[in-house]
Amino acid sequence: MGSYPDLFPKGLRAARSRRRRIRQWGAVLVLEVLMLAAASIILRADRVDSVGEVRATIKSTVAQIDVVNGAIGQSRARLQEVERQMAVVNEVSRHPDWSIVLALLGREAEGTIVVENCQLFPASQTTAGGPAEFRFTLQGTCNAQRDLTKFVQSLQSSGVFSRVVVAETTRIPGERGSETLHFSIDSAFAEGGGR
Repeated sequence: MGSYPDLFPKGLRAARSRRRRIRQWGAVLVLEVLMLAAASIILRADRVDSVGEVRATIKSTVAQIDVVNGAIGQSRARLQEVERQMAVVNEVSRHPDWSIVLALLGREAEGTIVVENCQLFPASQTTAGGPAEFRFTLQGTCNAQRDLTKFVQSLQSSGVFSRVVVAETTRIPGERGSETLHFSIDSAFAEGGGR
């Protein structure tokens, strides 16, 4: 058998060949788009998992930071409380035991002296270079001069005070001819003890 003549016109053949190539390229492009979409979906899924993991890690780290910040806050509050307690201890330990002085005043007054006011002034260095002295003043009343004299003498002989001086006395008339003696005493005692 021999070859047969081609009855299709050349233009039709070229158009058919073009359509076939367009269909092939269209199929290739569709396959390429599908492959890109699949790759994109896979990458997004992997990225979503990575983002989720990163978010979970960030949440965990933030929670740990919050716990540490809470512990730091509690530690700061505790530190401030300890510092306040230390300041009180330091302040108290630097001063004499005032209960001794107050007990001495109560004992020596023997019910004849009424102490209305007492003041303590900061310690000052003595001129001889000795220990610092606290100045202690008392104001009060008594019925007679002899009660005041006895009170001052007993304070001087107690050994607590290095100096006891009556600074001022004033007679105040009372009812039915009685008098009350108002007095002010200036005294000092050394930081480490009396004389």
